[in-house]
Parts: sequence; structure tokens; C-alpha cells
Amino acid sequence: MKFKTGSRLAALVGATCMAVSIAGVASAQVESSSKSDSLVSLACDGTQEARYSPGLTNEPQEVTVEIDETYDTCTSVPSGITSGSGSSTVTEQASCLVEGTFNVKDVFKYTWNTNEKSEVTFTRTQVVRLANGTTKVTSNGTVTKGLGEGLLAQREVLLLTTSFDACDTEQGLQEQSGPAQLIIGGLA
Repeated sequence: MKFKTGSRLAALVGATCMAVSIAGVASAQVESSSKSDSLVSLACDGTQEARYSPGLTNEPQEVTVEIDETYDTCTSVPSGITSGSGSSTVTEQASCLVEGTFNVKDVFKYTWNTNEKSEVTFTRTQVVRLANGTTKVTSNGTVTKGLGEGLLAQREVLLLTTSFDACDTEQGLQEQSGPAQLIIGGLA
């Protein structure tokens, strides 16, 4: 009889230790996997550089655009992301005069100071040419992979024109840059 009670006690202690071990492993797995999924919002300010090949002219043509973005000021919930950068290369019909709202698919890959990554697919872009030669580009989409997956994303860029006559030349406008703002999550 004593033997059976001891066996029950040993089995109970063993089962409890096993349950605690499993719970600890599961908790660690949840913490490590939810860290990248726990982003609620991210707001970054920085710059965008766009290079056009061939250069933009007043006539629409197929243009390859290489885009680099650097965000040196970011705030996030939860906190931790303070900076990041992203890039994309797209080929589309473009000119110095084209404006409007376009349903195009532009995929940007961002890397944050935490070494986490986000892939954002912008699917709707509005281009407005302002009277001073500045181009305002607003893009909306979703984080499709990585940190913040499933959250809405919006980017607004003001591309400044330093050479107003470039669009009238054979080489065209070769590049533009200006301030950029990226917001992920927290959108109404």
C-alpha cells in the first residue's frame, strides 16, 4: 500500500513538472513569435529618393523607377523601432505631367533598427502635381509580410523638382527627392 501511494505521488510530481516544462516552452514560443506580430502602430519621418530610367519627359513612356527611403525618426507602439529604410524598383508608364489615382502594385521591403523586416504592398497611389513643380505622392496598402503583417500602411512623399526645365530635355528628369512619411497601423 505504501508503494502505491509513493507511485501516485511520484506520478503526480512527474506530471506537474512536465506540465510546468511544457507551459514554459509554450510561453517562450508565444513570446518569441508574438514579438514580431505585436506591432500596433508605427510612424516614421524621413526622405525618399527616386531615380528614373529613362528620365521623365512630358510624354508618357515606360520608366523604371528605383526608390530608396530612409527614415531617421520613428515612433512605434510598442516602442523599440526608432529608424529604418526601404527600397523598391518598379516599371510603369510615367511622365512629368501624369497625375491621378492609380491602382498599381508596388512592393517595398523595409528593415528596421531592430533588424526586423516588413514587406508592404501599396495597391493604390495618388499623384498630384503642385503648382511649384513639387509632386505629392500618397500610397495606401497593407503590410503583407513580416513585422505588422495585416496592418494598413500609408506613405506620403513630396518630391521636389530642382530643375524645372529637365522635363523638356531629351534626357528628361533623372531624379527627385524629398520628405517622406510612413504610417503603419493606427489608421482610421
